[in-house]
Amino acid sequence: MRRHVLTAGLLLAALPLLAATTPETLNDRTRLGQRFTSLRHLAAVAVCVPSWSDNEGGLTLTLWDTPERGKNLASRVVTGVRDNEYVELRPAEPLPPGSYYWEISDRTGTTRIGLYCNELEAESADCAWFDGQPAAKRRFLFQLVAASLPRQQLTALLAALAGTDAELKEAACRQLAVFGSAEAVPALAALLADAKFAHLARYALEGLADPAVDVAFREALHKLTGRLLVGLLNSVAVRRDGGAVGRLAELLKVADPEVAGAAAVALGRIGTPAAAASLEAALPGPESVRGELYEGALECASQLLAAGRSGPATALFDRLRLPPAPRVVQRAATRGAVLARGPAGLALLQQLLRSGDSEQLWAAMWVVQQEWPQPGITLAVAAELRGLPAATQVAVIEALGHRRDRAAVPALQQCASAGELPVRLAAVRALAKLGPAAAPVLLPLLADATPELRQAALASLAALPAEPLAAAARELLAHPEAARRRDGLALVQRRSLPAMGDLLAAALRDPAVEVRQDAAKVLTELGGAAQVLALREALLTAAGGPPAAGLESALAAVAGRAGAAETVAAQLADGLPLLAPVVQASLLRVLGTVGGQRALQAVVAASGGPAGEVRTAAREVLCDWRTTAAAPTLLPLARDAAAGADALKALRALLRLAGDADLPADQRWALCQEVRPLVQREAEQKLLLAALGTFATRAALDLVLPYLEPAATREEACSALLAVADKLAGGAEAAQLVAPLTQVVQRSGNAETVKRAQALLARVTPQ
Repeated sequence: MRRHVLTAGLLLAALPLLAATTPETLNDRTRLGQRFTSLRHLAAVAVCVPSWSDNEGGLTLTLWDTPERGKNLASRVVTGVRDNEYVELRPAEPLPPGSYYWEISDRTGTTRIGLYCNELEAESADCAWFDGQPAAKRRFLFQLVAASLPRQQLTALLAALAGTDAELKEAACRQLAVFGSAEAVPALAALLADAKFAHLARYALEGLADPAVDVAFREALHKLTGRLLVGLLNSVAVRRDGGAVGRLAELLKVADPEVAGAAAVALGRIGTPAAAASLEAALPGPESVRGELYEGALECASQLLAAGRSGPATALFDRLRLPPAPRVVQRAATRGAVLARGPAGLALLQQLLRSGDSEQLWAAMWVVQQEWPQPGITLAVAAELRGLPAATQVAVIEALGHRRDRAAVPALQQCASAGELPVRLAAVRALAKLGPAAAPVLLPLLADATPELRQAALASLAALPAEPLAAAARELLAHPEAARRRDGLALVQRRSLPAMGDLLAAALRDPAVEVRQDAAKVLTELGGAAQVLALREALLTAAGGPPAAGLESALAAVAGRAGAAETVAAQLADGLPLLAPVVQASLLRVLGTVGGQRALQAVVAASGGPAGEVRTAAREVLCDWRTTAAAPTLLPLARDAAAGADALKALRALLRLAGDADLPADQRWALCQEVRPLVQREAEQKLLLAALGTFATRAALDLVLPYLEPAATREEACSALLAVADKLAGGAEAAQLVAPLTQVVQRSGNAETVKRAQALLARVTPQ
C-alpha cells in the first residue's frame, strides 16, 4: 500500500493516524460501516480507502440514519479507487447535528479494497460495524466535513442578539461560539460593552478566525473601562493579536492595577519584539502591577524563544535574571537565558557555576538534566567540576546523574574516590543512575575506610539493573575478603536476586562464620526446596556452634515453604538417630514446621527415647503439632503420672487440639471424651470448657452443665453453654435449652453474660 500525498486540509489531518491503523478488507465481507456523531451540521463524510496499490477496485459508499439502515440519506458508487484515497459522500442538503451511520458494500474488481481501523481505549456506541455487527472498541478511519450554519438559523441567532429576551440572547451567544461565522462579528462586538453578556460575546468571538474580530477588539480597547476592559484584555491575550500592542502599551500606564496587570499579561501572550519592548520599558513598574509585569515579560520571552526569535528572547531573559527582578523570576529567566543561547549557552552555564548564586545555579542545572540532551554536554559540564565549591559540585553531580549519560562515569569516579564527603556521596548516588558502566567504579568503594561511603556504594550497586547487579554480586561472593563476600550476600538479599541458590549454598560452607550467618539469613528469605539439603548439611557441620540458631531458622523457613512435605521430611529425617543430640533437636523442631506423616513418625520415635535434649525437643514438637495425628502419642503421655511436667504439657496440647474449630469435629469430640477424665486442675477445666463451646450438640451441653456449680469454673461454663446453645437455638432441640439457659441467668455474675442468656431464652421459649 502506498501513502498518497493529500492536498485538502481536511484530509491532511488524517495522515498521522495511518501509522497506527490496521487495514480491514471488504473482500471477505459483505459490508463494513461506522456509526458516528456530528456536533455540527454535516456537509460530507470522507472515508479513507486502501486498495493495496491497485486502482481497479470499487465499492458503494452509503450514508444511513442508523446502523439498522432505516433511511438512505446519500449513496455513491466509486470505481478505480486509488490506494489510500479519501472517498467523499455529500448529501443533497447539510444534515443537522446528530448520530448517523455510513458503510461500504458491493465491492467490484478482483483485488483487495477496504478500510483502516483503529483500536479504541474504551467501548463506544460510535464504533465500527462488521457485516451488521458492532465492534465496540474499534473505529474506522474517516473525516467529517462540517457545514455552515443554515441561513435561516444564523438570521434567527443574530436577531436574538439584537433583541431584549435575555435567555434567547444567552443561548444565541452559546450557539455562535460553536457555529459562528464572520457575519456574526458585528452583532457580537456590540455586546462587548454589555456587563451581562460581554463574557459570552467575547467567548464566541475568541474562536472565530476572521480578522474582523481583532479589529473589533482593538476598537473596544479604546472604549471600555474597568472589569469589562480586563475581560477584553484577556480575550486579546487568547488571540495574541500583535496589532493591539500599541494600545496595550498605553494601558500599562493606567492607574487601575487590574487593567494594567491584564495588559501586561496580554503583551506576554502576544510575544512579539514590540510587545517585549513595551514590557521592558515598563519594568519594574509600580508595586501594584509588578508581579503581572514580570509574569508578562517572562511569558513574552518564552513566546519569542518558541517562535525562533532567539535574539530578542535572550535580551529579555538577560534583563529578567538580574536585580531588581524577584528571585523566582531570576531563576526562571536564567533557565530561559541558557536555552535561548543554544550552544552558546554553555558559556553562560560555565559563568553561572562560578557565580555562587544558588538560585541561578539551580535553574542552570535543571537545563542540564532535563532540557539539554545534546551529545557533548555531559563532558563539557563534567569538565567544570574541578575547582568548584563543594556545594556547587554536589549540584552539578546530581544533574549529571539525572542525565543518565555514561560519559559522566570518569568524572564521577574521580569525585567518588577522593575529596569532601558530601561530594563523594553525591557522586556515588549519581553513579547508580548510569547503569552497568557504574559497577566497576562502585565495587572498589565497598572497601573504603568511610562507613557512610561504603553504605552508599552498596545502595547504589543495589539500584543497578538486574543483570549487572547479579554480575556484581557474583564477583563479590568470590572475593578473597570476607567483608566483600558479605556485601555480595547483602546485594542478593536487597534485590531478591534469582538463580543465586548455588552461590548461597556455597556461602553456607564459607570459612568465615559471619559469612555463613549472613548466608543463612538470606536463605531464610530467598531459599527454596533446592537448598534444603545444603542447609541441613550446614546445620550438621555447625553442631550447635555460633551459626546454628540462624541455620535452624533458615532451614525451618525454607522447608516450610518448599512444598512436597513428605519428600522434605524424608531428607531431614535421614539418619536422624545417628546425629549429635543438639543437631537432632534442631532437625526435630524443623520437622514440626514441615508436618506430614513422615515428619510425625520421626518425632514420635524420638519422643520415646531416653531423657535428654532430643526427647525434650521431640515432646515439645508433639505438643505443638497442628493436627490430631499426634493425639495417639500425646494421650499415653498425658496419662503417665511419672511424666510430670511433660504429662501436663501433653494434656494441654490435647485440649488445644480439641478446641481447634478448623479440625474435624468428630476427631475433636473423641479427644474431649478421652481427656475429660484427665482434667483435674482448674486451668485445664477452663481449657476443656472452651473446647466444648465449639460444638453444636446436646452432648456437649451436658458435659458443660456440671461445671456451673463450682465458683472457679462457673463463668467459663456459662460462656461455653451460651456458645453451644446459640448453635442449637434454631434446631429441633431448642425447647430443651430453656432450663440450662435459666441456670445461666440465675448463676452468672457477669451482666453481659446474663443479657446474652436472656436473649437466647427469648428465642427458644415457646410462645
